[in-house]
Amino acid sequence: MEIGLTIAAFVTAGFVNGFLGFGAGILAMAFMTLSHDVLHAAGLVNVAGLFATTVMAWMLRKHICWREVRAMLPTGLLGVFVGVYLLGSIDGEAMTRVLGATVILIALVYLFKSTPPRIHGRGWGASAGFVGGMLQGAMNVGGPPVVAYVYGRPDPPDVAKATTQCIFLAFGTARALSAYSQGMLTEAIAWDFLAAAPASVVGLVVGMRLSQRLSPERFRRVAWVAFGLLGACLMLT
Repeated sequence: MEIGLTIAAFVTAGFVNGFLGFGAGILAMAFMTLSHDVLHAAGLVNVAGLFATTVMAWMLRKHICWREVRAMLPTGLLGVFVGVYLLGSIDGEAMTRVLGATVILIALVYLFKSTPPRIHGRGWGASAGFVGGMLQGAMNVGGPPVVAYVYGRPDPPDVAKATTQCIFLAFGTARALSAYSQGMLTEAIAWDFLAAAPASVVGLVVGMRLSQRLSPERFRRVAWVAFGLLGACLMLT
């Protein structure tokens, strides 16, 4: 029963990540906590998600916007360590709800404003990286600031997805090293990883292929709707 839920969770999460380029971690956690304790679920989502992100980044490597990666990555990694340091001194529940409300607001702006803002400049990228890294280190939810920045730019869908995967890969690696140092990566997680990793890649490939059937305009609308739903999930977590 548990292994079936694990496979279903990571096929679904992989599909969402392949289709949209974000949202897999929160979705996988929602599934996994139905059958596993939170620490086991978090550790498995971390390592299996890191594997799937590596695969996706490699598949889309020709579309990576390295200029934006260079703008976000240094401050993002700094933010991860700041977030880990602040881990015990913040109200995680309140912060998650504020983050969720902010995500919903951003999604509504991009969906319904006739001329949504276009975010440009190295300063914006550095800020998004730092805030995302800090949230990743403190609460393991570093994706929304990065997605809001990258998807708010007028880049093709594959460029947006490839660039976010690079940042998520760096965040996930830093988080995995932290989890390993704290003894959170157990033998049980290693065995579940053998089922979760292939399942996530299967979902990933299917999601990527289906997303290519959408026009860039329709893809962006779907992405912002999903981003708003992600915010709602964060508020209800």
